[in-house]
Amino acid sequence: MLNWFENLSFLQFLAILSAANVLMYLCSWGTVFLIQRFATQTLNQHAARVTANDYWLSIAIVVINILVGIPGWWLWKQGIISLVEKPILSTVLDLVLIFLYFDFSMYVLHRLMHIGWLYRYFHSRHHDHVDVNGISLYLMNPLEALGFAGFLILFLAIRPYSFHALMIYLFINWLYGTMGHSGITIRNQVLAWCVGDTEFHHVHHSQLVGNYGFYSGLWDRIFRTHVSSDSRHDSV
Repeated sequence: MLNWFENLSFLQFLAILSAANVLMYLCSWGTVFLIQRFATQTLNQHAARVTANDYWLSIAIVVINILVGIPGWWLWKQGIISLVEKPILSTVLDLVLIFLYFDFSMYVLHRLMHIGWLYRYFHSRHHDHVDVNGISLYLMNPLEALGFAGFLILFLAIRPYSFHALMIYLFINWLYGTMGHSGITIRNQVLAWCVGDTEFHHVHHSQLVGNYGFYSGLWDRIFRTHVSSDSRHDSV
């Protein structure tokens, strides 16, 4: 698969990148709509009403997600970013490393974004929806989307990473974000303890404090910012 990507022209790459982002956007809408339409129990009392401004902002974020792929492509072609094929074990290790890096980085950035003026000017838009819907994942300040892309590019420039690990991570990242705004929670208490599930994120949206993690609740528990569904701070 890597060889196939390496032989793509820039326009072919851009077309595939655009199609993938549009498809993920539509699938986020469809997945959350079906869950909230047919699930017997969700955390959302009423899905947030989608405004015209919501539509335009979400489309702008999709466009940004496409455009930030261009410098990534250029850096890859220049050899600054190195993506290679690796054995299965090395691919798994790269995948774990990527998740740990972003889990911690996003916790730190998310916590900073809830500080005073940073929240007011850069992050408050995402919290317009308390009861989330299919578009909530894409409601953010464009600078947040650019920041995520910047962190990804910097990380990939450190050393060669598995191409397949990166593709798997990007898919899981999208899927995780979609399910995190779906209103469906994990019923397995052991799994819910370590995974930043929908209930974990729903508490964050409803109370605007605590539960800053994205993929897991690990860092919230370590730094004592974890808030349970009954609003009591859990100890580590």
